Amino acid sequence: MRLSNGVRSEEIISTVIGLAPHAEICSHIPGRIRLKISLSGLSQIDRSGIARTINAIPGVMNQRVNLHARSIVIEYDRKLIPYDLWELLGQIRNRPELAAVATELMRFLWA
Repeated sequence: MRLSNGVRSEEIISTVIGLAPHAEICSHIPGRIRLKISLSGLSQIDRSGIARTINAIPGVMNQRVNLHARSIVIEYDRKLIPYDLWELLGQIRNRPELAAVATELMRFLWA
């Protein structure tokens, strides 16, 4: 399925899952999340065209990527992207087996 900006849902899911082990949630309130990206994640961001991909996620209203600060801030519609999905993605760093659960949830949401 193609989402906004012509990006396919599987491309978005792959990028999000690939970035998750390199990201740490710094702050998260429903509707806004700030991620800190590890040094190892910088190549993932640069390679994937992360801003374009984030903008294509259904429910993302605004995003700011700051490569120098290794930070991503995403404002999202809580009705379209559940708070718990972000929290699940944040756990993948320490529990890689959760990637499969997160992948299926995103496929369900964006099918």
